[in-house]
Amino acid sequence: MNYPVVSGLDPVVLRRVRALFDFKNIFDYSLKEYREDAWLSEFDYVVNYNAHHLLDISFSQSGSGAYPDEHTKHFLIDLRSGKLLKAADVFVAKKMPELIAKVDLKLRAELKGILEALLTAMPKT
Repeated sequence: MNYPVVSGLDPVVLRRVRALFDFKNIFDYSLKEYREDAWLSEFDYVVNYNAHHLLDISFSQSGSGAYPDEHTKHFLIDLRSGKLLKAADVFVAKKMPELIAKVDLKLRAELKGILEALLTAMPKT
């Protein structure tokens, strides 16, 4: 289990950020519940960006009970206020259709690549 240690912020902002990173706020499981339930095999995080008063971080958990399970949760935080930012806070609203089209195009290309790789890997009969 890897968990970030946040420090060096204004005390009020630091409390807000640490509250956002409370286990229960990430995947709706408390640390006590993780300890009592043996399904978890990995809990980790990746800092995607940490500059210009923005912290972009993704948490992931994986484990196995009756079947394998994996989850990821993403946070973008304004380190001046401790506020959790949403897409509407960081993207220009009138340009959202253009952004959506670009993301859709990229997703379709990625799915096409995955499908081609699967078809290539299939044994020929």
